[in-house]
Amino acid sequence: MSALTLAVNALVAAVGAFALIVAANVLYQLLAPRDPTKPPLVFHYVPVIGCAVSYGMDPMAFLDDCKRRLTWRLLDSASSASPLDLVMCPPREPLLYGPVFTYPLLGRKITATLGPMGSNFVLNGKLAHVNAEEAYTHLTTPFVPPLSLLLLLPADEGLHLCRVFGTEVVYDVPNHVLMEQKKFVKFGLTTDNFRRYVGLIRGEVNDYVSKHVFDNDFFHLHPRFCSASSSSGEGTGACKRGCADLSIALQAKATSSVDAFTTSSEITIFTASATLQGREVRAAMNKSFADLYHDLDGGFTPLVRSRLLSHLLPETSIDTAREQNFVFPNLPLPSYRRRDRAQAKMREFYISILEKRRASTDEPDLDMLTALQNQEYKSGEPLTDKQIAHIMIALLMAGQHTSAATGAWAILRLGENQDLQRRLYDEQLEYHLDKETNTLRELTYENFQTPLLMAFIKELLRVHPPLHSLMRKIILDCPVPAAVGAPSAEPAASPSFKKRNEGVEYVIPKGEFVLAAPGYSQIDESIWGKDAKGFRTERWLEEGNKVPGEEDEGEEDYGWGKISKGGKSAYLPFGAGRHRCIGEQFAQVQLGTIIATLVRELTWTLDQPFPGNDYTTMIVMPASPRNVTFTRREGKPAVAVAEA
Repeated sequence: MSALTLAVNALVAAVGAFALIVAANVLYQLLAPRDPTKPPLVFHYVPVIGCAVSYGMDPMAFLDDCKRRLTWRLLDSASSASPLDLVMCPPREPLLYGPVFTYPLLGRKITATLGPMGSNFVLNGKLAHVNAEEAYTHLTTPFVPPLSLLLLLPADEGLHLCRVFGTEVVYDVPNHVLMEQKKFVKFGLTTDNFRRYVGLIRGEVNDYVSKHVFDNDFFHLHPRFCSASSSSGEGTGACKRGCADLSIALQAKATSSVDAFTTSSEITIFTASATLQGREVRAAMNKSFADLYHDLDGGFTPLVRSRLLSHLLPETSIDTAREQNFVFPNLPLPSYRRRDRAQAKMREFYISILEKRRASTDEPDLDMLTALQNQEYKSGEPLTDKQIAHIMIALLMAGQHTSAATGAWAILRLGENQDLQRRLYDEQLEYHLDKETNTLRELTYENFQTPLLMAFIKELLRVHPPLHSLMRKIILDCPVPAAVGAPSAEPAASPSFKKRNEGVEYVIPKGEFVLAAPGYSQIDESIWGKDAKGFRTERWLEEGNKVPGEEDEGEEDYGWGKISKGGKSAYLPFGAGRHRCIGEQFAQVQLGTIIATLVRELTWTLDQPFPGNDYTTMIVMPASPRNVTFTRREGKPAVAVAEA
């Protein structure tokens, strides 16, 4: 028998086996009696893979489709029916999935609980039932490889498989320790620090616009504009590099087309490093640090082609495909090994800063490193340098992705809506223009929160939340209250559905996962009305502009200060419960200052139709192409320099 024949036979056998597996899976779902204590299982063809393709393409559309689906439930009389009757005419009744259902995803069973009640069930769930650390431990916990894999790896690579954030922090510690660490971070997020941060952010944005958006350095060196590089070789002394007429260069470069996400990513990392991270980190934002960030970022962002810091990494960043996925964090890929080496080097970088500061007699800066250096656990044990370094890495990575995505959406929304962009600029004039001197007052912590700007940010976070869904792992069989599964608008489909809503609970088994989707609730038409998916800033300026159905649920202290429970709200861009984002106030300061500064300096338009969502990453980003053309704002008043 020839090799070709063997290959064909093997292929036919494989296809046949696959078809049998699919057929058996389909028949099982159609004919097997359904456990009434478990949520409906979303129909799928291929075991293990499950709904990965449909969910991955558009999670929100997938969840909405499942919620409105009808399935079939075998009646009790099915137990006495003949096999032929079960196949030809099974005794069954229709059953609406509703807001609670289970879908298989890459070997995991995930139960979605949609709506505000579902979000509250997951995000304010009891620690005895749901656990975030188990769901997200792949971001922190070291991977201990088998001996066979260690033998295949270089010695220095097999010993540093420590993922992205690092050990002893965030999800690599018990929940009560994480709560203490969040309290430590909160000490660095004081009002006094925010007052200083506004000025730093404003300066970074202006510097970025000058150096990177319009690339002034290009004109200093380009032969067309720099007489020092011209054929005559004679400079005029107009600038230190010999530019004949810098003003001509700047006029020629009055517009610039840029990628919105790249621009937002760079502004975000520069402003975050100048404020939270400290001056040493900001000063290190050169190619070497950008290389480390790029490699570490590869372990955090799945299936994404990154252009982050492309102006610093022109040869590697632009066309480097990210093949890793957070579902498979332990694959022996070169990109994973680069991730682990980068994590170790970045840790040593932060530790070296701490050591230099201790040896210095200078007054310490008011930044996060200083705040963390002086903290200790309730047990009296101080934070170690390693833990401080890993917390700083967690702040850099987690905050960078969410803020960069939100900033990109802000740029794109204002590029799409020229009227809103103009109104935001007019608001800056209304609140900050000194008519006597015709100058704009500098933005400060006390004055940056103008009404239209804050309404725009609220609507931005409603329509474009960085994280549309949040997961927890079930560590103890968890009952789902009937109120969580109650349909929001659809009529009950069967008597059994009505009965369950009267008090019969589902039970999610231990070892499975549960998912809250605040992003779904934020665009649910049954809550927000027919324009729920539309972007309408005015909804937050209208009378009674509260979140529909929102109630005061009181406050609770989870170990890092009192916060609103707020889990039943239809607006949760920063999450809820013990794992609520601690950087909410900083995000408002950062994003508000960035947008206000850009609006003061520039106008911009979209280069293409408004982009859709890119769901191939952990953070929802705008899909490519996502370019805007920036133009220097003409006739703008100067900004008054505040007295020291």
